[in-house]
Amino acid sequence: YPAMPGVADTDRSPFVNIDSTTVAGIARAKQMGFADANLAQLVVSPFVFETNDLFTPTAKGRLFSVFRHPIERAVSMFYYIQVADWEPSYKPELKDWTMSEYATSDIVENNWMTRQLSNQLGGELTEENLNKAMEVVRTKFLVGLMSQIERTMSRVEKFFRMTYHVN
Repeated sequence: YPAMPGVADTDRSPFVNIDSTTVAGIARAKQMGFADANLAQLVVSPFVFETNDLFTPTAKGRLFSVFRHPIERAVSMFYYIQVADWEPSYKPELKDWTMSEYATSDIVENNWMTRQLSNQLGGELTEENLNKAMEVVRTKFLVGLMSQIERTMSRVEKFFRMTYHVN
């Protein structure tokens, strides 16, 4: 947003320059006092536990997540990493693969959401990991579904008292 002539402190961008898509970026934001600076109303990140560390007793965060069926997510990821040359996970060789080849390969995600929510990124998952992930969702998140995105975003708008706009 450009500055308004004669009005102090109005030269502000609607964006904050932090990288919440990496653990290092989140650590940098925390070191800079991101949450207490009250510069942003929304942080988007796949790192639940690390993002939680950004917030403080005086600048608390609230969570919402939009969940997608895991098979739909895997199919989408298959097509995405074939073309997303800006991503570290980019794999152009997948253009020649079938969905079956991808599904039975070592490249396909292995319970990504359960791993993120139980903070068990590697190794074997157990029933305990599943239970922890479900407890985190039950107690910490406002939950929405990708298959009902309009209803989900309406719920998010009401809960967080914000307006969601599509450009």
